[in-house]
Amino acid sequence: MSTTTRKLTDYKVLIFDVYGTLADWESGAFMSAEGDLQTQYPDMLYSDLLAKVHEVLEERLKALSDVEQGEATGTATLVGNSTTTPSAEDAHKSFGASIQNWPMFPDTCDALRRLAKHFKLVVLSNVDRQSFRHTHALLSEGPSWTT
Repeated sequence: MSTTTRKLTDYKVLIFDVYGTLADWESGAFMSAEGDLQTQYPDMLYSDLLAKVHEVLEERLKALSDVEQGEATGTATLVGNSTTTPSAEDAHKSFGASIQNWPMFPDTCDALRRLAKHFKLVVLSNVDRQSFRHTHALLSEGPSWTT
């Protein structure tokens, strides 16, 4: 049996995810949580603040995991707006909107420009169009000194 090794140049289309591949979602989420906590704890030492960020992110991920498991087993509890305070709701929306500020990896835009000369580039990602619009602009135009 003969195995043919394909080269990258054998392809016409490259399909890829964005968050974690081109955009540094971990740093973006971390920076968003850090900013929220700096507001809540302005006098906290930075090393303690970083530990708190880790704790909060871990709690958020665990809560999300618990909800998903509850949905899978049919035991999920729905929380109505009456139990969510307006400030907490605003914080959640702010965290969700932080995607527009997530940084690209340093070589991303240059690499995409070079690849686009030879391939059709296609994004396959589980993100809504509104949120992706900001990322797409960064990927298309490249980062500025303010992003």
